[in-house]
Amino acid sequence: SAASLDRRQRWGVLVLVNGGVIAIDGLKDSAPAILEVFMPGVHGAQAVAETIFGENNPGGKMPVTMYHSSYVNEVDFLDMSMVAGPGRSYKFYQGQPLYEFGYGLSYTTFALQTTQTSLSVPADGKGTVQVTVSNTGGRDGDEVVFVYMTNSTGSKVDTPMPARMLVGYQRVAVQAGASAAVEVEVPAARVALVDSKGVKRVVPGAYEFMVTRGHGDVLKIPVQVTGKEQVLFTLKPWWGQETEVLI
Repeated sequence: SAASLDRRQRWGVLVLVNGGVIAIDGLKDSAPAILEVFMPGVHGAQAVAETIFGENNPGGKMPVTMYHSSYVNEVDFLDMSMVAGPGRSYKFYQGQPLYEFGYGLSYTTFALQTTQTSLSVPADGKGTVQVTVSNTGGRDGDEVVFVYMTNSTGSKVDTPMPARMLVGYQRVAVQAGASAAVEVEVPAARVALVDSKGVKRVVPGAYEFMVTRGHGDVLKIPVQVTGKEQVLFTLKPWWGQETEVLI
């Protein structure tokens, strides 16, 4: 309970073993450390022990968004719309989550920098985001660089635009006190948009990439997609059609 954690605040570690997203509003601020292991398998106990006692420096990142407990009252679970209410997933959620997609700390600290002021990406090609990750702590560790496309663009279609959309990532191991150059390759197809007719295409124009570590530093890079529009595919609509039922 939260009260038990308060009494053991100096040494307590909250270990979450869960198959899906849970809300820990009442425990979040009482636990000095939280280890999310989901369903860790047969070697999970050893991995948890090694991490708690410092033999392993964790470098995992949240693969989902962890919402507040009030989220269940804000969303109609019979409505599968991604944008209804406060929205669903890291792409469309408009609130402040308990822990966002990509969040994750370790026993060391990192900093993120770039000298890249812009990026040009051919509509039928790819571009490369270049950043430097510095380990500013006292232990060797891993960090993950995430590259998102934001909705700060004039190149839109007639469907809802995600607040952000993951277009690339790269994990890097950095020794204590050292820095590492990281390149994240982003094919233009990753910024493609799907319209209400099911046509997915790369639309030339101005975009914005946001580079993060899942928390902390946020870098923004203006991106220009150049060349001719590229149609990637057209989804065949299945709704509103009569189907033959075989018995």
